[in-house]
Amino acid sequence: MNRQFLGLVSLVLFAIPAGAQQQSSEPQLLNHQQSVDAKKSGLVEPLAEMSILSKDMPIQRLGDIKKIFISPLGTADGSELIRQKVISKLVKSTIITVVESPDDADAILSGAAEVRHQMYLYGSGSGLNGGTRTSASLVVHLTGKGKQIFWSDDIRSRILMPLNSSSNVADKLVKNLVEAIEADRNRIAQK
Repeated sequence: MNRQFLGLVSLVLFAIPAGAQQQSSEPQLLNHQQSVDAKKSGLVEPLAEMSILSKDMPIQRLGDIKKIFISPLGTADGSELIRQKVISKLVKSTIITVVESPDDADAILSGAAEVRHQMYLYGSGSGLNGGTRTSASLVVHLTGKGKQIFWSDDIRSRILMPLNSSSNVADKLVKNLVEAIEADRNRIAQK
C-alpha cells in the first residue's frame, strides 16, 4: 500500500543542561515550550535540532513563499498581455521565482485582468476632437497549496496611451506584492 506523508511537522530538541555532565546515555527529550524556555534562559545547549517537513507541507506565511505560478487572468481583452507583463516583472524582481507549473509553486497568483478602450469626442461643430481612453483593471489573490489566501490586490489604471495601462497595472501589482513579501520576511527575521 502506497501511503503519502501528510505534512506533519516535528520539532525535536535534545539538550543537556549547560555545564553539566549527561547522566545517562539518552538525551532528554523536551517538548516545544520547554525547548523554547530552555533556549531563552540559557540553561541548555542544543545538541541537535531537527525540523522534518514534507515537501507537500503548505506554506504558512507570505514571507515563506519563494515560488509562484501565475495562472491565466481570464479571457477578457488584454488579460494575457497583463499576465505576461506580471511574469516578466516578477522574474526581474529576483525576490520570487516564477514557475511554469502550479505543482512546482508554493502559491498561485490568480484573478482577472482586462484592458478597455473607449473612444471619446469633445468640442462642437468643426472643433471636434477625440481620442481613445484606455483603462486596465487587475484583481488578484495569492493562494497557498492549503487554499489559504495570503494576499490580494485590486488595481485600476486609466492612461491615454493604450500600451501603458497594462504596464501600469502590472508594475503596481509587482511593486505591492514584492513590498508585502519583503515586509513579512522582515517581521519574521525580527522575531
